This record gives sequence, structure tokens and C-alpha cells, in this order.
Amino acid sequence: MTLQRQFMISKERARISMEIVSYEFGEIPMVKYKLICHGTTPASIVSSWQSTELMAISDIPWPTYAYGTQLIDLPSVVSNGTTDGYTFIMETDRDPSNSPKIERAISDGEKYLHFRVRIVYRDIFSEDLHEFTVNKIFGVETKLSVQGNTVEMKHLNKGFAQWRDSAYKYGQENY
Repeated sequence: MTLQRQFMISKERARISMEIVSYEFGEIPMVKYKLICHGTTPASIVSSWQSTELMAISDIPWPTYAYGTQLIDLPSVVSNGTTDGYTFIMETDRDPSNSPKIERAISDGEKYLHFRVRIVYRDIFSEDLHEFTVNKIFGVETKLSVQGNTVEMKHLNKGFAQWRDSAYKYGQENY
């Protein structure tokens, strides 16, 4: 492959990122996010899972298997630009009057909101799979910001077919 072709593919191919817009503990507890497809070509979604939970522990290992449910209303093809999305928060009291108590528990460090997402997709340039993962924990230690990381991994289907249905992530096998 020529250097010019490699540069063009690198510039044009789909890359996915995610931005948390807000989380709410009202009548329907949910996290709202924006899924962003960078590059000028679309991403074809192969699979996804998410786990959004309110827990008393500040950190838990990245699971080694698909844990949770698929992202709600994730299109099968994500075009260039932004797609709005949401996911429900599990392990919350659905009584809206408890919203201030839950938010106070997060700000006091008694509870943590764990937001974990894994999306596997293809771009138009090859049959290789790409993986986008995000692990964000909201709580007092992080001042409501990011803890964890975002990784994109190429060539998942070359010798590691089991990864298609798992949440195994390179570099986290010791967790």
C-alpha cells in the first residue's frame, strides 16, 4: 500500500468517541451521551454492550465477558457527526424524591456512578474489526470527571474471534 493511500485511509476512516452530556436521577434515572463518528466515512456497528450502575465501590475491574445490555437505539450504521443517545442507570431508587439523596451520596463519595461501554465496528476500508471502549466513574474522587480510559483496537478478528463476543481488552488481562 502506498504512503499516500495509507494517509488517505487514516484521514477518512471512521473513528468513534463518546461524550457524556449529563446524568439524571429523576423519574427515569439515565445517562445522556453523544456518540461521535470522526472521519468522513461511516462506522458499521457489529455489536455493543453497556453497563451503567450506581454502586458503593469506587472501582471495579473491567469484565472479561460481555456484561450488561446493548446500547439503546444505537443505529447499525453511524454516519459522520454526532448521534444522541441515552442509557438507564441500574441499581437506583426510581422515586424522583430520592434524586437529591442519590446525588448527595455521589458527591459525598458514598456511591459511584459507573458508565462502561464497548462498541465493535467496521469501517469501509477493510474487514478488520475496531473496538471502542469507555470506562468512566463519576464520584467525589474524580470531581465528576473521567477515571479510566478509552481504547480503540484494530484487527480483533485476526486470531482472536472470541473477542467479538467478549469484553476482553488488551492491557487489562491482569485486572
